[in-house]
Amino acid sequence: MAIKLICGILLAAALLGCLADAKSIASTYPIQTQIPKNHHSHSPPGQTQTTGHNEEYRSCEVSENDRITCGQDRIDQHGCENINCCYQGGRCYFAKMVTLQCTAAAEVILVVARDATVPSINLETTSLLGSGTRCDPITTISFAVYHFPVTHCGTVMTDESGCIVYENKLSSTFEVLSGERGSITRDANFEVTFQCRYHGFGVEAVIFQPLELPSPHSFGALGLLRAELRLGNGQCMNKGCVEEDVAFFSYYEDGDYPVTKVLQDPVYVEVRILERTDPNLHLNLGNCWATSGPDPYSHPRWDLINQGCPNYDDSYTTKMLDVDIPGLPFPTHYKRFAFKMFTFVNRAMSHPGNSKKKTTFDEEVVHPITENVFIHCDCSVCIATSQNSCVKSCARKKRDIGAAKKMFRPDPTVVTSPQIIMSN
Repeated sequence: MAIKLICGILLAAALLGCLADAKSIASTYPIQTQIPKNHHSHSPPGQTQTTGHNEEYRSCEVSENDRITCGQDRIDQHGCENINCCYQGGRCYFAKMVTLQCTAAAEVILVVARDATVPSINLETTSLLGSGTRCDPITTISFAVYHFPVTHCGTVMTDESGCIVYENKLSSTFEVLSGERGSITRDANFEVTFQCRYHGFGVEAVIFQPLELPSPHSFGALGLLRAELRLGNGQCMNKGCVEEDVAFFSYYEDGDYPVTKVLQDPVYVEVRILERTDPNLHLNLGNCWATSGPDPYSHPRWDLINQGCPNYDDSYTTKMLDVDIPGLPFPTHYKRFAFKMFTFVNRAMSHPGNSKKKTTFDEEVVHPITENVFIHCDCSVCIATSQNSCVKSCARKKRDIGAAKKMFRPDPTVVTSPQIIMSN
């Protein structure tokens, strides 16, 4: 699964002094260079891209108590910045990101910051390809530090025209929720492949960056009942503002799609009746669900609302939002709800058992994530009477719901959102 890094996935390369002089150059380290947020790599598959050292690409906002020393004792600011670490108050420390160092002594130092991704990495779930002595990290609240010989911990060695390459992978486990028709996760499935490349003249450290996914076309569907599903994009600009109160002040337009979201980001959904001015009409939602493609009847599928009520099998329960807002014409023509962004998991790759337990995937088959999400709702209209208010309650019995007088046709209309993608 691709995930959004605060400073981007690292892509690093630097030369050390000649290996023959390694014993006399004790403070040599490779320089890691970060691809900044919003930078997109256009490298072909299997290739990497390097950039020069740039101060703005680092994140040095690490609290003093959480700082982990980088480099040797008494290193100065120039030497600290040359190994791409942060320097403040006479101390050199690792940045809030993923830092790889390959030493001339054939050792790997890999430092992973908890806040290097959005959402944050669960450092307790990270691991290398192999296990054994020195393969477990030393963890703090904010960092996990791996320090091991290049030949250990599942590292694969290859010879590329005189360059000895040691490659390994760091990944995390994630929680999977499974339903009858699909499985999802809201955890960041962190995964990064890194290499230490030893030449006859120096050392190169490389971390691979996932490629950007293309943006598929958006899709909408309308039935006999004219209805529309759209996403609110209003944001809080003032202190003390409640996002739910302003989310529907503005909406994404056609040119904004596909909309990108980070895992666990709130997604604000509105369904409304079009071209009707009868105040007695009430819009009712039956089921709302998400799929990985624009076809509302495709799989995998994840239920957000069942028979007008939130899907309580979801640990992040969909929240129904109030539409009784002063100044909104015909509020009964609207339904609004919010859910936390997720991404689909290939259910065939998960281990059987309790669906709410942590699930680990074999490294050779980790391709569990589908990053496209489309939202669908089936909706209908009823006319309020003295005997029936048309207001659905999750505690209401089925015979009461069925008493509502429907318009147009008994079959509900299905409306579909344009595409939402999980941001890289």
